[in-house]
Amino acid sequence: MSRWDDAGRRQGTDKSSLGHGYLRHYETILGSRIVTAVLEIGVDEGRSLLLRSDLWPDADVWGIETRRDAPLLDMRDCAVLFGDATTPETIAELPERAWDLVVDDGSHQFPDQAATMALLAPLLGPRGVYVVEDVPWSDTLASTDTIQNILAAMAVHGLRPLAVAFSALRQHAAIIGERLS
Repeated sequence: MSRWDDAGRRQGTDKSSLGHGYLRHYETILGSRIVTAVLEIGVDEGRSLLLRSDLWPDADVWGIETRRDAPLLDMRDCAVLFGDATTPETIAELPERAWDLVVDDGSHQFPDQAATMALLAPLLGPRGVYVVEDVPWSDTLASTDTIQNILAAMAVHGLRPLAVAFSALRQHAAIIGERLS
């Protein structure tokens, strides 16, 4: 078991090998990078934020959650902003900085993912990584279209696709891109 998967299991996140299994892909791409600023859309209880705080203890870790009544765990060194990540008003409340990692684990609906990407991709730092999680996939054409739509949106916003990580748990994928400049 890798250090990342061990941390994911400890925090109880569905990104570990006990769930989707995305962490092995993230570790391959992010393992040697210096990460100082992380933003996750869709906080829920905050397990993924705590995972990222464990992996990068000196990083500024933020999350955006739509539900003000979300059952948050003790967020320690993480900050949670309540609002809608598809709106410029919410994004304007974030600290002004270049983000090294942005993870969209919000609504899992393409229109929201595209709107969020349009607002947040420009805020990535050089070689910043943008992840869209839990994109539905199966053998259907509609599912393939969704993945193609995410990849096309990444290209529009200056992101180079790095990987499409298929979930071990159910029919979902994480699409990982990197800022070109």
